Amino acid sequence: MIAFKEKKLLDIPSFRIFLVLAAVLAVYWKGMNYFFEGDDYSWLKLASVTENPIRFFDPFYKPLWYETHFFRPVPRAVFDLVHGLAGMEPFPYHLMNLFLHMANVALLYRFVRSLSNDGSAAIVAVLIFAFHFEHFAGVIWIANLHSLVMVSFGLLMLTNWSVYLRNGGKRAYSGSMLFFLLAGLSKEVSVASLLLLAAAMELIFFPDGENRFSVREFARKYIPMVLIALLVFGLFYAHRYPFEARFGYGFKPDPLGWMATALRMLQLLIVETYTPRPLKAFISLVFVAVLIFSFFTFRNREREMDRFILFGAVWISLNAVIISFLAPAAAHYCYYMSIGLGLFLGGIASAFSGRKEGMKELGITVLAVLLLFSAWKMRQKMEAVYSGKWYRSLISQMQEHLPTVADGQSVTFIADRDDPHFFEYRLNGLRNPLELHYGKTLDIKVYNREKYKASGPGEGISGPAFSAESDIRKDRLVIEPLEER
Repeated sequence: MIAFKEKKLLDIPSFRIFLVLAAVLAVYWKGMNYFFEGDDYSWLKLASVTENPIRFFDPFYKPLWYETHFFRPVPRAVFDLVHGLAGMEPFPYHLMNLFLHMANVALLYRFVRSLSNDGSAAIVAVLIFAFHFEHFAGVIWIANLHSLVMVSFGLLMLTNWSVYLRNGGKRAYSGSMLFFLLAGLSKEVSVASLLLLAAAMELIFFPDGENRFSVREFARKYIPMVLIALLVFGLFYAHRYPFEARFGYGFKPDPLGWMATALRMLQLLIVETYTPRPLKAFISLVFVAVLIFSFFTFRNREREMDRFILFGAVWISLNAVIISFLAPAAAHYCYYMSIGLGLFLGGIASAFSGRKEGMKELGITVLAVLLLFSAWKMRQKMEAVYSGKWYRSLISQMQEHLPTVADGQSVTFIADRDDPHFFEYRLNGLRNPLELHYGKTLDIKVYNREKYKASGPGEGISGPAFSAESDIRKDRLVIEPLEER
């Protein structure tokens, strides 16, 4: 007689992932009711003037380089297709981002399992990625679509690369190159990161052992990837050059600034934004010390634990450095870096695989509860910034005070100079949302309240004028009409 071993429901990988995805839906669902926010309007503006999404693959397409100095045609085309169905209704865009995040959670699980059969490392990596405290902003913010799409293609590329390194085969290699290209056309920084991570993954998880290094074999594997990376950066700079010539952007060497940005990204990855500053600094320094320690301690890669910890440390450090060269530190960049944190902690979890089963399950359960609680609290804190209430209030009050406008209408706001939504960001903060909701081209002007008072009422103002007082952190916006000049 054959004896069948009873298998617990929680031991089934598909059921575990189902539970994680259900929890993701519960945590992020409130964000489905949010409005548009900030750069969302730049995406909407570009989609509204583009009839064919294929135009986004042209680096010299003028509406594209006028709106942004980034060449990311794949997410732009995806957004345009959704825009054709949803128009100015925010719910479908938020739902698109949420479904992409859920897909990325499942893809990450598949990727980690392609590296190892250890389910503990996979489920810990998935939990960290699914409920990282900074991800609420990255998932709910519609304009972060490029990061979500890039991670999808990046994980597909690395999974195929893992299969190729283990088993060989043209299909796995071709799939890696295709997804590598699509990831680069979603977010150009990914080609540098994925190329180096692919090499690191081969060295850490698939060493040749006693086989001699072959230049020919190395070239066969990586030169096509290098050529794709050069193509992506070539298209990126072909698009960026006219933008820089028009708006004055450019690359400026700043070693101290790069170092500060890299450290800031590590801090955002490991400590909540609203943590007291002294505690934040202490935890960040400890984490940097742990990363450095891991490079020296686990470099021999003798155990499963060593390989995951080392690969996670490489993933975190590499992306922190790359981001520091290209952009200021921002919470939404943690979306990609948190995969490395999950791999790092997954390696630690794999050390308990041979211990008591109850101890391992208890640890994973406690981690899941802590992450869910942290994500839930962070959602409450980030709601004021990403809910779009300020913009919803702007549109409703303007349509109340100014129901109709003529094409080319001049509209003036009198606001405090330190209000960024009425000054530094007025293109995305005012012109784009008002033009999109009114369906007309407007001439938006903003005057400093102090100068307005000093120069005398009505001087230099034509058309409808409004006094504006706002605080986006508190979702407060009050617009009052002034006498028409």
